[in-house]
Amino acid sequence: MSFPPALSSVLGTNYVPSASEIVQLKAQVQDWDQVIADLDRDLNALQQVQQHLARQRQRCVLSKNKYEALLEPIRRVPDEILAAVFLECLPQEPEGWAAMTPTEGTKHPAIILTHVCRHWRNLAMGTPRLWAQVDLRVPSRPYRARTIPRLTHLVRVFTQRSRACPMTIKVKMDTGESGPMFYRWGNTDGYEVALKELVDEVCISSERWRSLSLSAILDPERGNLSLLQFFTAIAKLLPGLTQVHFEVTFETQERQGQDSRLISICPKVLSGPALRSVSITKPSGWLSNHSFNIGLPWAGVRNDGVQNTTNLEPPAVRHGRLSGCPAF
Repeated sequence: MSFPPALSSVLGTNYVPSASEIVQLKAQVQDWDQVIADLDRDLNALQQVQQHLARQRQRCVLSKNKYEALLEPIRRVPDEILAAVFLECLPQEPEGWAAMTPTEGTKHPAIILTHVCRHWRNLAMGTPRLWAQVDLRVPSRPYRARTIPRLTHLVRVFTQRSRACPMTIKVKMDTGESGPMFYRWGNTDGYEVALKELVDEVCISSERWRSLSLSAILDPERGNLSLLQFFTAIAKLLPGLTQVHFEVTFETQERQGQDSRLISICPKVLSGPALRSVSITKPSGWLSNHSFNIGLPWAGVRNDGVQNTTNLEPPAVRHGRLSGCPAF
């Protein structure tokens, strides 16, 4: 459709049409409106067809993927082998236990595997060794006490699902948290309660501990003295404990009074008939009268690490610790 030749020469100019030309132009505009409406209708119908075809294609792709999934080789892997692959996802620890490097913000491999599919979830939950490694990064700021119950629940789940398997326990107090300058610890009652519940839950499995690692600054002002329960736990006869790593600093604001409180809680003799590797670093601070001794039950210890022992004389440490360790 086009304008009459008589008017085509004035298109795009300032020409003023006559009355008869106005009638003719209005008819032309109505004809264009009808053509545009017809095209819009055809485009809408075409879009509907296109959307329908896109939905059909999506359904075909989904169906094809489901059928194709039946061909995946992983489906033919026996559960025993698949469970072994799951175990390879766990972080491997060298003998002697190096310093902890907890991975904050990431999920435990066992938890990730339970979110793949129903079969993997059932298999992972039925593989106790997959749940035998607990790696905790515990907040040290009282205002973050609300996150500790989630860790307590996590420990409870791992303790139950690991069944009778020997457990690897790693606990690190996060001393590098950012906070306001000159931050005051303030009231730590809620924090102390939450932390004690967490420690109690961890110590429930102490009879099954294979490895224990603790990294923390112990200070009454911080409300974290409940961590001393770990010292009490390993003072008992733990038949399966083979590795111990402590990176602990004792701090108090008052030299008098607080030392005696810490000394009364900390055991002086650590027991473990199966113990093979011991690393105790930084037993420092104002707790100057406390020491750790290796008794006869530790006769199999092959590797004893003593570093940064600012309050203990090296010869005394050597003779006091290693006299019962002929394998060292």
